Amino acid sequence: MSNDDIRPTTLVGIKRLAKAIKSAQGIPHHQALDEAARRANLQNFRHASGLLRSVRPAALALSGAC
Repeated sequence: MSNDDIRPTTLVGIKRLAKAIKSAQGIPHHQALDEAARRANLQNFRHASGLLRSVRPAALALSGAC
């Protein structure tokens, strides 16, 4: 599976994908974080961080968003 197919749903998932994007594309980490957040259908990593930190993991599991 390529990195293009991955759609993270958690902040940890976004960070993990960013690390893979950084290695594959040779871009700075902050750019990779923004790209990973966009693949999660969010504006950028700052948006993802604010949104996903405010949602508790148990609430995500109950909503089926994981």
